[in-house]
Amino acid sequence: MSIPADRLAERVTAVLPEALELSHRVHANPEIAFEERQASAWTAALLERHGFDVERHAGGLETAFVARWQGRAGGHVVALAGEYDALPDVGHGCGHNLMCSSSAGAAIAAARFLGRDFDG
Repeated sequence: MSIPADRLAERVTAVLPEALELSHRVHANPEIAFEERQASAWTAALLERHGFDVERHAGGLETAFVARWQGRAGGHVVALAGEYDALPDVGHGCGHNLMCSSSAGAAIAAARFLGRDFDG
C-alpha cells in the first residue's frame, strides 16, 4: 500500500487538538504507576469516541486497556503502546503524558487514514 504523505498529515493534523488536550490534562493530574485511573479513563474514552473497541482491565490490571481497530480479517496487526504514569514527587518529568497522547493520536490518525477497508 502506498501512503500519500499529505493525506496522512491531514489525519494527524485533525486529531492534534484532542491529543494535545489529553496531554495537558494528564500532565495536570499526575497519578503514579498502577493508580492512573483518570489518565487511563481519559485515554480509553478518547479512543472509544473515535470508534475503537476498548477492553478495560487488560491483563488483570485496573488501569490497563487494549483498544482495537478492526479491518478485514486475516491481515496485519499494528500495536502502539503508551504510558501515562507519573513519578512520585516529580509528576510528569518522564514525559509519559506525551507518550499516551501521541500513541492515542497516532492510532486515531492511522484509523482515519485506513478506514475499515484494509486487511488487518
